[in-house]
Amino acid sequence: MAGGGKVDVTGTNFAINNSSIGILLNNHSNNSEVKSSNFTVTSGDGISLKNNSTLSLVSGGTFDVADGNGIFVESGSTLTRVSGTTFNVSGQNDNGILKEDAGVTTIEGGASFNVTGAGSTGVSYNGANTNPDVITGSNFTVSGGQNSSGIFMVRNKEIDINSDTTMNVSASSIGIAINNDGGNERIIKFNGGAGTGTNKSVAINLSGDKNIAVNIQNGNYTGGTDRKIDLSDKLYVGVVGNENVVYNNQGPAYEIKNKKMVF
Repeated sequence: MAGGGKVDVTGTNFAINNSSIGILLNNHSNNSEVKSSNFTVTSGDGISLKNNSTLSLVSGGTFDVADGNGIFVESGSTLTRVSGTTFNVSGQNDNGILKEDAGVTTIEGGASFNVTGAGSTGVSYNGANTNPDVITGSNFTVSGGQNSSGIFMVRNKEIDINSDTTMNVSASSIGIAINNDGGNERIIKFNGGAGTGTNKSVAINLSGDKNIAVNIQNGNYTGGTDRKIDLSDKLYVGVVGNENVVYNNQGPAYEIKNKKMVF
């Protein structure tokens, strides 16, 4: 769809190839919703938001991404909420969700991101927003190897990760990658619940060898205090295997803060 208006799509299957788009929201298309629909992305984008458009809700359904993005959000547009949707990312350098906007997105309700492709990401936050994006009650499974991650924090300032959110990382992969370019302080709040254990708090589980829970990368040590990384509140980390790393500060942060971590 191009040219504005509202779009509601329910129970529809899309097969996307040849760099095409399943649903295009363009030119101030607002308050649209996509429910219980499935997208097979061989080449292109399942859903693309452009020119100040808003997608209020994506609920249920599955995005199978072999080349491209499940959902692409251009700068100026907004993806408001994703609930209970599954993203399977098997291609190289692809994304379940690629956000280039400054709006706030809430991911919740058992949303699931399965990343098996090299260099691919479940959710890539590439917008310059200062209000926190939110993840609650969601699951990330990452096994794409080096440079694949569940979350890639590129430019935005803050992500709040709430209880019942779990990352299972294997095959020399990364749970959360943070670009430390000095553009602003990066903040991740791990708002886990009381107690310990994988079902009690926000959890990152590393299994096998050479995995990284939080990778701080692409830093420039000539920057100033804006290169701080604030990893606040409660995070559970489980480690089984050899040569795994919880915090890998390879793009050196000026300062790293962490309040509560349970192993």
